[in-house]
Amino acid sequence: MKVLLIEEDRLSAFELAQVLEPQSIEALIVHDVVTAESITANLQFDVILLNVELLKRSNFSCLTKLRLTANTPVILLASQGLESQCIKGLEVGADDYIAKPFQPEALAARLNAIKRRSSDDRGRQPVYSLDDLCLLPGRFQARIGDSRIELTPAECRLLRLLMTTKNNPLPRHTLYREGLLRNESPLDRSLDVHVSNLRKKLGPHPTKGNRIRSVRGLGYALIH
Repeated sequence: MKVLLIEEDRLSAFELAQVLEPQSIEALIVHDVVTAESITANLQFDVILLNVELLKRSNFSCLTKLRLTANTPVILLASQGLESQCIKGLEVGADDYIAKPFQPEALAARLNAIKRRSSDDRGRQPVYSLDDLCLLPGRFQARIGDSRIELTPAECRLLRLLMTTKNNPLPRHTLYREGLLRNESPLDRSLDVHVSNLRKKLGPHPTKGNRIRSVRGLGYALIH
């Protein structure tokens, strides 16, 4: 498994790479986002790990630039107390975040789950259609009429889950487990941010208003 680690603290980057190596995860380390943009234009990775401090310092623009060169899952690494910055990162295209300190085995398990599901999505040939909405998981794209909508891997998984259940609401714990590939934790807003991003990208249903609706006490449903 190949990971791009974007971390300006050289000692922290080295220590994390050493932790991942016994888990059969090879980390290529870069210390700035400009170098990362150049590398992702020419090399493919299974996951990108990005220090949220670098994201904050670039006013969150570096993640947008990274998305132009790669649709690789992006996981933010954050010290405790920076969860609000991670939420902003999710809003501009990150797939998830993990707060320090974390156990090496837990991080490796998260990365392997993301790689496995992203590989499944890339190889997934079926096209999902619902009214005017079409999802192409293998391309991480949705289409509405002639409009093409680029999706992050997490958004793609969530939309596929919602499309396969149509009007039936999916509980939050299912969307976390199958869409974000982890369990929900207290005060975690990640799912809500991803759903908000999807609403913005997809726009309203031609006749029924908001495509994705909240169902109090249950979760979310895609209107059909």
